[in-house]
Amino acid sequence: MNRYIVILFLIFTIPIYGQYTAILDSNFEQFLIDEGIDTEQILDGRILTSDAENVTELTIDDINNNISDFGGLEDFSNLAFFDAAFTLCTSINFNGNPQLSELTLAFNSNLESIQIEECITLLQLSLINNKLSTLDVSNNTLISGLSCSNNEIVSLDLTNNADLTFFSCSNNLLDHLDLRNGNNTNITNYNSSNNSDLLCIYVDDADYSQSNWINIDPNSTFVETEAECDALSVQDVPKNNVLLYPNPAIDKFKIEVSGEVKEVQIFNVLGQLERVYLSPSKFYNVSDLSQGRYFVVVKTLEGFETLSLLVK
Repeated sequence: MNRYIVILFLIFTIPIYGQYTAILDSNFEQFLIDEGIDTEQILDGRILTSDAENVTELTIDDINNNISDFGGLEDFSNLAFFDAAFTLCTSINFNGNPQLSELTLAFNSNLESIQIEECITLLQLSLINNKLSTLDVSNNTLISGLSCSNNEIVSLDLTNNADLTFFSCSNNLLDHLDLRNGNNTNITNYNSSNNSDLLCIYVDDADYSQSNWINIDPNSTFVETEAECDALSVQDVPKNNVLLYPNPAIDKFKIEVSGEVKEVQIFNVLGQLERVYLSPSKFYNVSDLSQGRYFVVVKTLEGFETLSLLVK
């Protein structure tokens, strides 16, 4: 009998590990105390894990929150909505939050990276005015709204995001953008302006995108294949503010340019030369070209400019 009493005593006196979640940043814990989430109401570097598991929404918008580390967030396993602004974080990991459906991070001037690979239920992702240099949404296939304007993102691959209806990536450092997700017609709001190095935007249907998505840079062109992009990339950077109209063209088009036109070349989407005009003309005849997309290279003394032309 004494043996069983000793065993019972040990069971009830051995500390139960795992009931607490470490909170690495005192400013984050103070926020949890102020919001009544930390039920112990003691600034001691930890909260009850059960308190973390009860949270479904977190909004942090105090400009003086001074939070620099969200360590401990991984135990907020039922978190569905997270909105944080004006933090001092350089990186945030959300892979411990598999229920997350809406994530907003704005005006976090030090934030360079986020981890969301395991947030497969994510529907809305807003990441404006941060310092993100990379963004991987390949596993977040349910996203319908993505805004990542005003960052430093260089490359975006959205080929797995067929549910996109809203997309904005303006004011970044993009030189690669692939939107060939098989469902571009879902996207009713589009903006990739102010990405001066973005020569090619890969899409499902270049004609559709050109007709419906107007917020792009003059140097950007919608293309469907790497061959089309190669036909553009061999040319020089635009320098002359060339105006080509009408576009689409039925039988002819006109070119207006600040400098003197020395030569005009027309290439098909495979990069093959279709036509050369060695002197300026009032109108350029394309009545005998097949319907489809072409690239018009306008050469002046100052350099080259390449424009997309649709012949109907």
